[in-house]
Amino acid sequence: PEALLAFRELRNSMAHLRSLCDELGHSLTLSLPRWSDIRQGTMARAMELREVLGITVEEQIKWPDEGKAFDGWRDALFDRGVLVQVFPVAVEELRAFSVLDHGLGGVGISSRDSRRAQIFSLFHEVAHVGLRAPSASGRVFRQATNPKAQRIEPACDAFAAAFLLPPTDRHVAGAMAEL
Repeated sequence: PEALLAFRELRNSMAHLRSLCDELGHSLTLSLPRWSDIRQGTMARAMELREVLGITVEEQIKWPDEGKAFDGWRDALFDRGVLVQVFPVAVEELRAFSVLDHGLGGVGISSRDSRRAQIFSLFHEVAHVGLRAPSASGRVFRQATNPKAQRIEPACDAFAAAFLLPPTDRHVAGAMAEL
């Protein structure tokens, strides 16, 4: 029931946002890159999105904590037509999900997950939005039997990792060398 309510609330919020933008004459549409496949060229796709969002690794590192980081990513995604909302859903039931509706993208995140996990899940779902293939992570997804979806999940995980910690970035490479 919590998961279904979260899906409905996000869709309703997207509809209200669309209505408000139309009423105000504000143009807000999904403007993330559209990918046909991210299994090949994952790093290139991650760098493309980073450029579109306009947030460098240097800026990311300067955020004082995970809460500020989540808010920074959320704001950058909103400017590109992706509404991000947090819902009180058990992680075992639903960790995160994505939807496409009203010319917008939407990502729902479980408030019961750690901030770091929320940020990773956010970009896992953003990969689904880029593929225009909405998804859900958690028990809801594990019960699905769609083989295509099963192939996409590891690629979306790899995308989120490459986006958040690009191995070619000097800051990330330096931190890894210290380990």
